[in-house]
Amino acid sequence: ILVAYIFLESQATEEDHLTKLYNRQSYEMYVDHLIEGNQPFSFILFDLNHFKKINDTYGHLAGDQTLIAFGQVLKRVFDKKALVSRLGGDEFVVVIEGEYVNGTYHEQINSLLQQYEEDYIKQLSFSSGLSVRNGFETTEQIYQHADHKLYKEKRTYHQSLVD
Repeated sequence: ILVAYIFLESQATEEDHLTKLYNRQSYEMYVDHLIEGNQPFSFILFDLNHFKKINDTYGHLAGDQTLIAFGQVLKRVFDKKALVSRLGGDEFVVVIEGEYVNGTYHEQINSLLQQYEEDYIKQLSFSSGLSVRNGFETTEQIYQHADHKLYKEKRTYHQSLVD
């Protein structure tokens, strides 16, 4: 990850103004760099469930606090092992060099969210999709694979609320 840090720090990148995470441009540059070097990596796409309801119920300041909190939680869970970025809105991505084998990130994220005082953050739910590049997949293919898994998880989540 040191190589990623040096690469990104030497490029004209920007951080997301709200969350202080890497932004979409930084994420794209990093992924392109990994693909050009034919390096395997894992890609986890995150999307907050019912984020609009937080804005509508508690206001946009609460929505901003939620995005900041979720970003900080992702940084804590993935530590220095990954590049954590906000793509926009309530969509985040984590890129990890190599294959990510620790499947407990849902539990870790939920545990850290429980430490916040605000109920809307404690009760926050999210969906995610994991994709691993270990061959010749393009950025778009990796993203689409993770996005497909994310929406499959999101449908399962919404179905569980109906049952």
